[in-house]
Amino acid sequence: MEAIVIRHEPVHLVKRIYNIPERTIFNWLSLYRSGGWDALKEQARSGRPRKISAGDMQWIYNAVTMGNPMNYQFDFCLWTLNAMRALIQKELDIKLSKSSVSRLLGHLGLSPQRPIYKSYKQDPKKIKQYLSETFPEAVAQAKRNGADIFFVDEASVRSDAHRGRTWGKKGETPVVKNSGGRFGLKVISAISPRGNMRFSFIEDKMNSKKFIQFLKKLHKDAGKPILVVLDNARY
Repeated sequence: MEAIVIRHEPVHLVKRIYNIPERTIFNWLSLYRSGGWDALKEQARSGRPRKISAGDMQWIYNAVTMGNPMNYQFDFCLWTLNAMRALIQKELDIKLSKSSVSRLLGHLGLSPQRPIYKSYKQDPKKIKQYLSETFPEAVAQAKRNGADIFFVDEASVRSDAHRGRTWGKKGETPVVKNSGGRFGLKVISAISPRGNMRFSFIEDKMNSKKFIQFLKKLHKDAGKPILVVLDNARY
């Protein structure tokens, strides 16, 4: 119990180390929040009931670690203190201040982190195959031709894009799956393995003519042959 409260260790880690049920950990945390260390020593307490029960704490922990706000009809996908306050009030009918929510999440072994954004269409097997087979061949070809490699792709940006932090398990960077729909401003960009980047804004839809214009500018700017890696978009 001391490991969780003082060092804010993750619940799943304490569960594994001490081989105790997850429900027991949440019950201890609930008692500690209501009456401190003394509450853990007493067999029973009388008086005002605690606001957050063990069941409530487990529900909050699962909500943060197993999903994102969009699972609860919010219009964004990052767990902020305000989002958690709203969820707890909506689902559990309990009002907490931002500082109380922050302490609660800390006791649960959660912390605010910058998440990794991944496409929901991403295929790990194909990525592994590309990195081990296809890309090394591209590097060899570029070397033979004295060319620079550029990864080219089109992207869209909308006004509700998320660039903040979200709460998640300590030691495990949260992953936010992004469908990529309903964007406004379109951009095409090229980035080299060394991190050199070129980009251009696009009006309306991308087509073959606009794409060829971008490649000509990229070729001229590089001052040497270029090897372009891109997806199978229609243009």
